[in-house]
Amino acid sequence: MSELEQAGEQGKQGISKTQIITIAQSVAIIILIIAFAYVYPKYADYKERELKANNGLLSSKAYFGVGPKSFTIFDFEPLRSSMQEYITKNNLNVSIYVENLRNGANFGINQREGSFPASLNKLPVAILIMQEVEQGKLSLDSEIPINRALIVPDSFEYHADANGIALVKPQLDIYTNNKYLPLRTLLENMILKSDNSAFQILANQVGQDALWKFLNYVDIDPAGSFNYGASSQNSRLLSPKSLANIFSSLYYSTTLEPEDSEYIMSLMTNTTVDMRKVARLPDDVIVAHKFGIYNTGDVQLFSDCGIMYVKQSRILYCITVRGLDGPSEISAAGDFVRAIYEYTASKRIELDVYKNQGYI
Repeated sequence: MSELEQAGEQGKQGISKTQIITIAQSVAIIILIIAFAYVYPKYADYKERELKANNGLLSSKAYFGVGPKSFTIFDFEPLRSSMQEYITKNNLNVSIYVENLRNGANFGINQREGSFPASLNKLPVAILIMQEVEQGKLSLDSEIPINRALIVPDSFEYHADANGIALVKPQLDIYTNNKYLPLRTLLENMILKSDNSAFQILANQVGQDALWKFLNYVDIDPAGSFNYGASSQNSRLLSPKSLANIFSSLYYSTTLEPEDSEYIMSLMTNTTVDMRKVARLPDDVIVAHKFGIYNTGDVQLFSDCGIMYVKQSRILYCITVRGLDGPSEISAAGDFVRAIYEYTASKRIELDVYKNQGYI
């Protein structure tokens, strides 16, 4: 091949490579234009909603969407009245607070009567621990030193479902055989099993001052109303309404980032006291809850606070039953949770009729 022909072939190859590069650049530009055309409107819409949420007169949730439109439950008076009648008829010592988290409608029966929160104190400790994770002081994989003096050898795990209640001796080998344990393990033992050793170790990690400040923050009844032996400078009486504030802070994620609030809430859907089964609720109902049991001397009580997810409804409840034996306390709390569910489900059907008839 002559030099002239070789030069011509090289020219053809050069043009071909240039064309390929040009086509590739054009495709990339087209992709960017399409992506921008798709993403920017969504970004602009988000920024507009954010501006309205910050400056508008409605709840910020209204601007970002709160789910399908429907009539929400405002009228709890029939439920309150029937519960009060049942309490009076059976001479029960009960405190109840119920709130519809979608609209704030609520009612209470002795809802400001304080009681020792017992294991419900484990939830504030979990929140404070997750705040330290968010601040970068800890991670869920951090190795936490195990102080043998904080192990609680004489405690029991409470297990309850539709078949009754059982006391289970916790396995302490995990604490006695390890000098360190991952934070995740301790946190999940504390919430899932209500493990007292994990609680003591993590409470020591956050410190009494931090826990006290958090309880001051959520408590609307700082004086309490029950003055029995459990009350001291190192413990606190909390009412159902005050305990409900802890759950509200998680549900609305006002004290933690959403993913961390979600993590704690998800743990509470699988505790050893299965309130969904105790209350005989349908399988499609989710209950994220924490319980507390205190039976010492002449003081006996069972408290259970949680959020019941009944289709689109979000019902927060806090119940304290006093003066009964352990199984009876849990059973009675389950009956009240069942009553809350039944009223919510029946009211939801009634209101959906209005929706289907075109009133909204």
